[in-house]
Amino acid sequence: MVRNYKKFVSIVLVLALSAVVSPPAFAEQINSPASPAAAPGESAKANPLDTGKNILYYLFWTKDAKLESDLANLQKSLDLSSKQMAELEAVGLSQFQATRSPGNSAKSGDVKAFNASVEAQAAKTNQEIQSALKDSYPGFRNWIKAWWQGERDYRNNAVESAMKPDAGITTHTIYATQYVPDTSGATEVALPDKYIKSANLGSSSPYKNPPYTVTVRSSAATLSNVRVEEAGPWNENDNYWDTARRTWNGRLTLGTPEAYAAFYDNFNNGKDEFGDTVLNPAGIDLSTAAARAIGLGANKSGWIVVTFSDLP
Repeated sequence: MVRNYKKFVSIVLVLALSAVVSPPAFAEQINSPASPAAAPGESAKANPLDTGKNILYYLFWTKDAKLESDLANLQKSLDLSSKQMAELEAVGLSQFQATRSPGNSAKSGDVKAFNASVEAQAAKTNQEIQSALKDSYPGFRNWIKAWWQGERDYRNNAVESAMKPDAGITTHTIYATQYVPDTSGATEVALPDKYIKSANLGSSSPYKNPPYTVTVRSSAATLSNVRVEEAGPWNENDNYWDTARRTWNGRLTLGTPEAYAAFYDNFNNGKDEFGDTVLNPAGIDLSTAAARAIGLGANKSGWIVVTFSDLP
């Protein structure tokens, strides 16, 4: 989900490295949009299904060993049929596809329209889940609420145990999304620094020694010296690999994309720098060709290892 002044299509993908970790936690403050009535014994505001974020997509479309086990637990716990599981999977993908980032949202009108569409789609998604699950719907909402807390704790604990004190560290585990580039078939990536994009494209930029590249690695393959040709996802001024030059300097730790913190822990009220509701925790976008090269399939999202040593 590239931040771009040009027209683009964003496809979220996720790769799973079972040994890979996600971003650190921050204090959670859930501010939920209107949604269907909460299940008995449940606070509607506390349920991630009501936030507008792509929670169902994240659970069903992230290729990750833990989440695959969680899905098996969900089906067994609620005695859901294979048909019901397939319907939930389809609803998750539908919600994601209906709430793709609008691109550069610096204009308040765009932000308002996007966030309104996110809230409307959240309500629609809950209705579709209720239609698919019927009497199992209240139990599903309660299961999701408990699962989400455990998922956040799992990712947060993993990153804390892996965090290194060296401020010069250049390799991080980052959640990746995928986009269709302007140049068909191009192998490239997007990072939330518009000046890197400008430098690599030959436009005015404070960075004077392009090309700037990264190395991306999955459990399947490594792709080296991939040019940064787009700005995104979500933010354009979030140099999370170098805390001295980021918008969120002093508020987020090295290696933690703002989108991660917004998605998991409602940092910045769950919004990006433009005010859009962050729907996934991506800190890097891969072009479709780059994604395929490291083994990512269509409509999937996930954790990859990114080396930032060739950036300004």
